[in-house]
Amino acid sequence: AGARAFALPLAPNQVLLGQLAAAGQPLFNWPTPDGQPLEAWQYDGAGSLRGRWAMLVEMAHAPTGTVPTYAGLAGRPVAQVAARLGALALGSAGAAVARTVAEVWSRAGRSPMPGEAEVGEIAGWVLTAPAFQHS
Repeated sequence: AGARAFALPLAPNQVLLGQLAAAGQPLFNWPTPDGQPLEAWQYDGAGSLRGRWAMLVEMAHAPTGTVPTYAGLAGRPVAQVAARLGALALGSAGAAVARTVAEVWSRAGRSPMPGEAEVGEIAGWVLTAPAFQHS
């Protein structure tokens, strides 16, 4: 969902499959007859969350020049960057996430006009928000 939201280049490979399994979401590996659980609480364990956060942050840090979404947002005010990324990932629910991300970014003394690589970092922050984890 994160890769689709930001149009990130994502190629399935063994590393990604291992990260998915560590995040509690092994691909095509759920036992029958029920398959993958539908209830969100089954994915909220500390190990699963940490694995998912690490995977999402790493995925969002795509190499510079490979994500048109990031290039288009580079050099804009952080509030605009976070708002656009929040909307892409979460729709209308992204506004609250974007405000929090922009505020934390600013309070940390980060660039008020993030470059392309920093836009990727902000994207990772958006993807680790609880709202994205339960969407």
